[in-house]
Amino acid sequence: MNGLQSFARMPVGTETQFPCCRSGSARRSGRGRRRHSRPAFTLFEMLLVMAVMVLVVGIAWPSLSSIRHRQHLHQSAETVKVRMMGARVHAIESGLTYQFRYAPGGREFVVVPYSEISPDTPASGPGAVARLAGSLATTVQFDADLSGGDTTSAIGLNPALLDGIPEAAEFHEVSWSAPVLFFPDGTATGTEVVIKAETQQSLRLTIRAFTGGVTVTAVE
Repeated sequence: MNGLQSFARMPVGTETQFPCCRSGSARRSGRGRRRHSRPAFTLFEMLLVMAVMVLVVGIAWPSLSSIRHRQHLHQSAETVKVRMMGARVHAIESGLTYQFRYAPGGREFVVVPYSEISPDTPASGPGAVARLAGSLATTVQFDADLSGGDTTSAIGLNPALLDGIPEAAEFHEVSWSAPVLFFPDGTATGTEVVIKAETQQSLRLTIRAFTGGVTVTAVE
């Protein structure tokens, strides 16, 4: 009886201290907070993850580097092929014999007339003859040992032929190969030019004499 009287005298709104009387929502809220809380990553765990990432990159890097070099090699081969075919077209259209020259063991190449041209012919603008110079990718070079024909020419390249080419001064000191000639009748000097990457992967450009066509094949 005394216990019932004490309970009856409790103020209205006072929360009971009996566990059995706690609301279900309060218990669920407490369990939810405990369930979603988690400790932070430790310094050891972060260092471990970083070490694994460095290891994976180290293993994959040689393959990625080889792919990059192979891509540069194929791009350079296609560039040289396009320039050679351009020399053939210029020869047919202009009636002049054109030459393609490259730097054995280097990256530079030029496409300029081989026939004598008038000194009054402008270097650029209307009436000018086509001439250009370029370079392979930084990881690619012309192979002096595997390329066919003479790697040096007894007839030097006339520096005047480089007039009008952007940054022509960079090409004046190059030791050029013998010229690969493209004639006005569509024929050419039959030879081979090999380019290689730093990974020793190589591609061969074959110039066919009777047609002046150029094909690219892998070097076995």
